Amino acid sequence: MATRYSDGSFGIWYGALDLHTTIFETAYQMMRLLYGEEGVNEPVVRERCVYNVECRAVLLDVRGKETTYLQLVDPTNYSFTQSVGKRLHNEGHPGLLAPSARLSGGACLIAFKPNILSNPQVSCYLTYTFDPVAGEVQVERAPGVIKYIVSYQ
Repeated sequence: MATRYSDGSFGIWYGALDLHTTIFETAYQMMRLLYGEEGVNEPVVRERCVYNVECRAVLLDVRGKETTYLQLVDPTNYSFTQSVGKRLHNEGHPGLLAPSARLSGGACLIAFKPNILSNPQVSCYLTYTFDPVAGEVQVERAPGVIKYIVSYQ
């Protein structure tokens, strides 16, 4: 499956460096997928478990380069980042740190080799409610307590 840093010819693991960024990244993906589903016109609720994962590797760090290379955070065109990912994967790099395309100042880890990740631990559970009419996702950490509202309209 094609992603921001893979054209689909190889797998990657994509994770955010903090909870705030992971919420914006995953809420966007939820909206993108559900807007593509025919007949979704009522709220959709999804439960999510967030994990903390250890990474042991020397990673290429392109955070901060988005001011020079705007394509690193292009919200819809992934051709540049997919070419970066393909080259790094083909050269055998374990992964990279990159700016989030969904949250200014956020950062993500892209792992090309699964053996650099270990010790997954549950961080928290979240409930995402997608409202297709409002074009937003409400995120709760505790039932009835909205922690974030994410909108991309």
